[in-house]
Amino acid sequence: MPDHVHVVVEPPGDGPSVSEFVRRVKGWTTARARNLGVTGALWQKRFHDHVLRPRERPDQIAAYIVGNPVRKHLIREGETWPWAYLDPEAI
Repeated sequence: MPDHVHVVVEPPGDGPSVSEFVRRVKGWTTARARNLGVTGALWQKRFHDHVLRPRERPDQIAAYIVGNPVRKHLIREGETWPWAYLDPEAI
C-alpha cells in the first residue's frame, strides 16, 4: 500500500518482541533511506499490531493483506502488487 505496510511475523521465543522488531525495521529502513538522500519523517511513532486469535489462520490473514490493493482499486483482480511478497513456505 502506498501509505502503510503490513507484515505478518511470528517472533521466536528467544528473539525480540514485536515492538522491538518494528523498532529495528523502522531504524534500518530509515538509515537506508537517509543514505539515498530521503529526508523528512518516514514512519509514525506508533504502530498497530494484531495478535492472531485461535480461530484466525495465518494464510487467511495473508490473503486479506494481499487483497488490500484490489479493494483500494490500486490494481485489478489477478494482478500482482509490485511491492508485495508472500513466502509460501512461511505460512
